[in-house]
Amino acid sequence: MENISLRKATIQDKALVVAFDYNLDKVEHIELKRAEKITKAILSEECFIISMDNSAIGFTLFDYRFFDQGWIELIVIDEKEQAYKPWILYVNKARRIKCLLQRTVLILECKKH
Repeated sequence: MENISLRKATIQDKALVVAFDYNLDKVEHIELKRAEKITKAILSEECFIISMDNSAIGFTLFDYRFFDQGWIELIVIDEKEQAYKPWILYVNKARRIKCLLQRTVLILECKKH
């Protein structure tokens, strides 16, 4: 079983995160000015790198605008990661990522209060 983990993105990760997003949908990335949003999320410590076996496979953005409650705004997983695995393995991995993100939100909310 793969080891899936999260870590806070740093400004050094900006190019990696922007590339994941740009490769997913170039038009939306440009039209929605997502590079700016990603930079803001990194600086606000609301962007996390998703890693599998110590290799970055995507990122997630958290948001705290709704009454200071953390919620997941965006999850992006590299298409190459999705392509070489059978679908059921990808779904199981997505479930594990979701659980990890939910635990992270709870931990971050506890730290804020």
